[in-house]
Amino acid sequence: MKGISFQIITIVSLLLFSIISSSIVKLVYAQAGQISLIPTDDTYVSRTNATSNFGTYATLEVMNGTFAIAGIGGEYINDDQMIWLKFNLSSIPEGAVIDYATLQLCAESYGTSYPANVSAYYCPDNSWNETELTYSNMPSYNTTSIDTLLDNSEIEWGNWSVAEALRDSLNNNSTFLTIVLAEPISTWGILQFYSKEIEPIPPDDRPKLIVHWTVVVPEFPTFIALAFLMIVILLIAIIGKCKNLSSKQSISGVVV
Repeated sequence: MKGISFQIITIVSLLLFSIISSSIVKLVYAQAGQISLIPTDDTYVSRTNATSNFGTYATLEVMNGTFAIAGIGGEYINDDQMIWLKFNLSSIPEGAVIDYATLQLCAESYGTSYPANVSAYYCPDNSWNETELTYSNMPSYNTTSIDTLLDNSEIEWGNWSVAEALRDSLNNNSTFLTIVLAEPISTWGILQFYSKEIEPIPPDDRPKLIVHWTVVVPEFPTFIALAFLMIVILLIAIIGKCKNLSSKQSISGVVV
């Protein structure tokens, strides 16, 4: 190794390490997964019944405006009702990359003519539960809409994309996700959806959160790359020491 410079050996070794490390990093595969989550808590709140709790009801109601109870000439109510849903996220694997998350609610009745304009909102406060939540004690939520259902009430299923809220919850290491459904503008009518308390359960008409993710799993643990780096450093150190010893021997062998 007399004619090879130490600098060249170092550069070649580091280059070799970079090539092998890059190969190791690229040897990964994407493991996709999907799950359907039923809420741990679901209820709705009512402005006109601000201290009432509806957590055991089989339906969830949302409205903002006037609703005719008994038709023309009958009784009318003006109310603001919002649906609250909470999901446990512990079954989503750590490090999951969320592709999409869809909140689905099945309408109890549909086919009427009034418009639906229901928006989904993210609430970072998961301290509430369905048997205690009321309009007067509900937590504050983010009033920027995540997604809006713009349709008429002929829909059988309402779908809202809530991936952004789910990612926020996971990034904040939260075990739960709370979504609020409300009508941002006044409309004529009320929308009713099945809650998880529906009995008997039809072919699963309960609320659900459909989550699809991709997890990147390395085929080789990172400690292999670390071990290789240590070996390269050790070889460089040994080569450098041998070079120094060779230089000293050459100097000591010079005849004055």
